[in-house]
Amino acid sequence: VLFESLRLRGVESLGPMVGMWGFCYLDEGNNRVIAARDRLGKKPLFYFADARTICFASEIGAIHAYLGERPRIDRRV
Repeated sequence: VLFESLRLRGVESLGPMVGMWGFCYLDEGNNRVIAARDRLGKKPLFYFADARTICFASEIGAIHAYLGERPRIDRRV
């Protein structure tokens, strides 16, 4: 439902959505990735990005496992 709403109406369609969700959506037509979660944060969405990689997960441990190391926090943002 969320992906079809994004496809048809864009990111603005998420505003009135109610529920628990966290996802990433590849919008190939506009060459962008949309990452979102429910307003209450019931479904977490973690991410890591550097010059070569971007990865998303619902648990931070999955990102640690993918990277093979613990990522550093960038306190400048």
